[in-house]
Amino acid sequence: PQQLSCSAVALGGEPGALLLEFREVEQRRRADRERRLLDSAKATRELVRNLAHEIRNPLGGLRGAAQLLERELPTPELREFTRIIISEADRLTALTEGLLGPVPHRSVGASTAVFAALGLLGSLGWAGRRHSVQGWIYRFGPIVAAVALLAYTGAGGERTDVGAHIWGFAAGLGAGWLAAFIPRAVLQRAVVQAFAGLAAVGALVAAWLLALA
Repeated sequence: PQQLSCSAVALGGEPGALLLEFREVEQRRRADRERRLLDSAKATRELVRNLAHEIRNPLGGLRGAAQLLERELPTPELREFTRIIISEADRLTALTEGLLGPVPHRSVGASTAVFAALGLLGSLGWAGRRHSVQGWIYRFGPIVAAVALLAYTGAGGERTDVGAHIWGFAAGLGAGWLAAFIPRAVLQRAVVQAFAGLAAVGALVAAWLLALA
């Protein structure tokens, strides 16, 4: 005899009509077992990633402390011990990065675009004050404020892509710096505004196409 499991689904066409589906019990058990194995592998992988993060963070502090200690030691013989600490810390850091695995960059994230806009605003704020006689603090205040916001909001979190945020901010800063030397009358032309709008939409569409490819 063969054990079967039965499930019934009501059909909307006729009253009282049912669709019966029979499955082998062993097939269902096999599917459940595979699902549990996948869930277990996923949980293990997440545990390894979290453990690698917890190991890597204090390694950075250990390496920095060894570098500071190396400057204070009087003889090369003593400094050799700190070099060993730094070397082993680097080796463990490479091991944890191998556990974390490579993180592919396939598109520009929304946060990168946000920090690009932040850099653009800071640079344009500087452009409007660059001829002021009120001192460099007043002139460079917008850029300093933008950098402070980048450091406060763009460098925290375990999964934060700090490199992408910095590159986005730098791109916006550079674009604003270039725009500062273009006459305002040129920037206000309809053709220039239309081109800039199409370029922004094109970059967004290209990012989504790369992400979904």
